Amino acid sequence: MVITVLLGYGSCTKPPVVITGQVAVPDGAIVRIIFNRKILAESKVSKQKFYIEKRGVPERIYSLIIFWPNKNKRVYNNGASDPDSLDSYIRIYLQANYRYEITSPQKDVKVVANATSRDTGILPLRIHTSSTFARDLMELENNVDKMVKLLRNRKDSLGKAMDIALNRGNDTEYNLLAEELRTVEKNYFVPLLRHEYDEFMVTHLHSAITLYLISNVSDLFQRKPFYSNIMKRLDRKLDGNYYRQQAAKRLNALKELAVGNTAPKITGENPDGNPIRLKYGTSFTLVEFLGLLVWSLQGI
Repeated sequence: MVITVLLGYGSCTKPPVVITGQVAVPDGAIVRIIFNRKILAESKVSKQKFYIEKRGVPERIYSLIIFWPNKNKRVYNNGASDPDSLDSYIRIYLQANYRYEITSPQKDVKVVANATSRDTGILPLRIHTSSTFARDLMELENNVDKMVKLLRNRKDSLGKAMDIALNRGNDTEYNLLAEELRTVEKNYFVPLLRHEYDEFMVTHLHSAITLYLISNVSDLFQRKPFYSNIMKRLDRKLDGNYYRQQAAKRLNALKELAVGNTAPKITGENPDGNPIRLKYGTSFTLVEFLGLLVWSLQGI
């Protein structure tokens, strides 16, 4: 039996997005499509299959997450415990009138069902679709994953070299290696990642994923001419795309950020999704920005 989910969103005349899947997870596993912490659609897995159909889906990037019970949950002496469920995750660009098939090279349900919290990557997910933008996103994320592996290998190599230097009593070499390890992300990985993004944008002027990058990069202020030039060269078919609007909004906002200008109004959402607005008064206002460095497309 395959569970079918039909969820209305706006007019029922709008074309649907269809997501099917065949993955090695226990029956009853939950599949969710999420955007900004809000569940767009949900289905249960039955006989390793699931089916989701939804109309009126706004065209953009979503998270597809599959949850299944953690049979080997442990409780530790300090009161901490493993999570109640394990999950596998992939990001997906959804467009109306396209079908998306989710599969995994992992075919053994027992291996997945008996996995522990330490078994990261036990259920890698793959997307099969004719959507060009979805394939562009997969291409970029695969390239980023390769660079993350290079970074991990570099860190492992430095760590082993530090152990050797320590055993030899070579404090000078040890300190040099420790400094390189401390700065490897800034001096090695960040330039590599930026080069990958730049190459992708220059060679994908037809793609909404290029717009997504511009709307999320952290160095927009420092490299505004480069990103503005990319925006001018983009395919005009992307003019109505959601991420073009977001990228243009960010670039236009930079005009207000010149030194000495009045600070622009700050609006947004808190972690609970409620709107917030910062009001300026006659006294000084200190705004502190905190962020977690995550080398994925979610943390560009």
